[in-house]
Amino acid sequence: MKRSFDNIRRSLSNFSQVRQHVHYDGELLHKPGCDKAEPLPREFELLLWNVFKGGCGAAFEQDICSYAETADLLCLQEVLFENGPQLPSALDDFAYDYSPSYSRQDAAHEGVMTLSRYALHPVGERLRSVGSEPWVSTPKSAVISSVPLAGGGELTLLNIHMLLVRSQQSARRELHSALERLTAVAGEAQPTLFVGDLNTLLPRQLTLVDDELRHHGFRRIEPAADPRRLRLDHIYCRDIRSAELRIDANLASSDHPALICDVKI
Repeated sequence: MKRSFDNIRRSLSNFSQVRQHVHYDGELLHKPGCDKAEPLPREFELLLWNVFKGGCGAAFEQDICSYAETADLLCLQEVLFENGPQLPSALDDFAYDYSPSYSRQDAAHEGVMTLSRYALHPVGERLRSVGSEPWVSTPKSAVISSVPLAGGGELTLLNIHMLLVRSQQSARRELHSALERLTAVAGEAQPTLFVGDLNTLLPRQLTLVDDELRHHGFRRIEPAADPRRLRLDHIYCRDIRSAELRIDANLASSDHPALICDVKI
């Protein structure tokens, strides 16, 4: 009960911050890895997590540092950025692509970030949602990253935070826009992951996402056990040899569980 109350209190605080936001119209923020960054192995671990703006302090830092010990790719949503990402120093050596959604009155950006302990192609792509959230008028965003693979070729990775309040029609427009850009960047004949906080509060919302992505050759990766009451975060794959997903729902540091996926290409 205390955890739920604390999350509600933090959500209200975050809401007050974004009421006077400024739309971000700049470019993708990119940080290359070290000079000797190697291609991504064809077997790797991916973390998908909405980090709740890192608002849980030490508990958040402990959890994300623990994940970063083994994860090769980290796909995060609600990452704050002010003169650099508001993440622990344990992630300083990771390359990243960051797509801000908006700038807050305290000068921090909020958006989605894909981090890699291996090389990232220097040309990623920032996407802004077709619409905005009602009341606060904040857009969401996505980022497309290309990751060179060991042995040749690339993995294309789209990391998205979809609108929370939307109609089925607006969700379809948002997906169409993202998939159109993904196809332009990657085509449809190389390993691709479509991941993120898709805000599928209702079964019909998840069915729509499944149908739209299936039309583009994707399948949703399902865990052997799913303890979530709300299934908001998902990983879809195309041209992937195998993937095993597990969910860490025993977290006090975010209002979202973490998804950890072992991928083989």
